[in-house]
Amino acid sequence: MEAAVSMTAGSTTSEVLPSRPVRLLRVAVLLLAGLGIAFTATMHGRLGFDLGVTSAVLGAIGASHLVEWFSLRGRGRNAVPLLLAIVAIASAVLLPATASVGGSVLGFAMVIAAWAQV
Repeated sequence: MEAAVSMTAGSTTSEVLPSRPVRLLRVAVLLLAGLGIAFTATMHGRLGFDLGVTSAVLGAIGASHLVEWFSLRGRGRNAVPLLLAIVAIASAVLLPATASVGGSVLGFAMVIAAWAQV
C-alpha cells in the first residue's frame, strides 16, 4: 500500500513558469491599467478617451506577453504567450479603427469581447 501511495504522490507534469520579474511585469501592467482607469473615471464619457486608454492598455498587455514569451526561450518555449500577445496587439490596433468606421460603442464592445474571449 505504501508503494502505491509513493508512486502517485509525485507530479509528472513539468510546467515551465516565467521568472519572477517577468510575472511582476505583467502584474505591474495590470495594476497601472486598473489605477489609470479608476482615477480617470470622469473622462470616460467620451468614447475617444476610452478608445485611447484601452488601446494603450491592450498594447502594454501584449508587450508583457511578448516579454514572457522571449523569457521562456531556452526553457521549453510555449506558444500561448505569443498567441496572447498577437491577439492583444491586434485588438489595440483594431480599436482605433472602430472609431473611424463610425465611432460606435458597439464596435468597441465587440473588439473587447472578442479579446476577452480569447
